[in-house]
Amino acid sequence: MGILTGSVAAATAVVNEDLIDSDVNTKLHTIEPFVRRVTGIKLTGSAVAGDCKISARVSGVEVAQLFNTDVGFGNADDVQDVDFDVLTGERMALVVIDAPVTSPINFVIYFNE
Repeated sequence: MGILTGSVAAATAVVNEDLIDSDVNTKLHTIEPFVRRVTGIKLTGSAVAGDCKISARVSGVEVAQLFNTDVGFGNADDVQDVDFDVLTGERMALVVIDAPVTSPINFVIYFNE
């Protein structure tokens, strides 16, 4: 199992912004030469749980919508189950639909290679 993590400041996590693309370290791993099955996404942070909504997309097609479930970094209970593939050469994005009020948004993407 692999994980991809990132944290984006509230000032950067504006509507239509891609959280993955906004995190310099994560951006390097958005396109891989192998298939990834995404099994869970943890979205936490901001000042209040539920104030940030994102659209998980693969090559521009929405595969899930998620809200932040906790403030700070959260724990294992905050992992939201999803099940979709990111094929070789495809790009995954976490696009902000409803921006966080304050504080960074943190994400962890869980996948199998």
